[in-house]
Amino acid sequence: MTMLKSAGTAAIASLLCAVGANAANHKGDTSLGPKVGYISKNKSVMAGLVFQHSFSDHFRLSPEISYAFRANDLDAFIIDVNAHVPFAFQGGKAGFYPLAGFTFNSWNMHTPPMPDNDVDVSTHANRWGLNFGAGLELHCTESLKLTIEGRYCLVKDYGNAQITAGIAFVF
Repeated sequence: MTMLKSAGTAAIASLLCAVGANAANHKGDTSLGPKVGYISKNKSVMAGLVFQHSFSDHFRLSPEISYAFRANDLDAFIIDVNAHVPFAFQGGKAGFYPLAGFTFNSWNMHTPPMPDNDVDVSTHANRWGLNFGAGLELHCTESLKLTIEGRYCLVKDYGNAQITAGIAFVF
């Protein structure tokens, strides 16, 4: 049943993208949308919101806010500001972009409760770091795009790899 749902979702996405227009990255384009993915530090799911603004055809800024869900007694709140250098192909329907930027990670380490005390104790580690990676985007229509992105976050004691997929409304 899960396989049928996945196939149905893929078919709907393909149909949406098949009717897409020439929607290459243009100066002034702005987009906003959710993303979901995997983070390697605590081996869990992460989710967030991405805002992008293109200052030229080949330069855009992408501030993001994400949450790495709790697993292995770790969770995190992450803020990123990345620069993308997009290159369009397939007549502007698709694109590739390298990225680099800054990250702020706030990791929460949870200590399991002791048998005589059921209080969950947390300690925090706040770290600044650098991001680098790349992504692919597919412009389904002039106002809708899908993205897949991979990056490495270079953060003292909390370095991690992230793989995310997102959907964004372009306006």
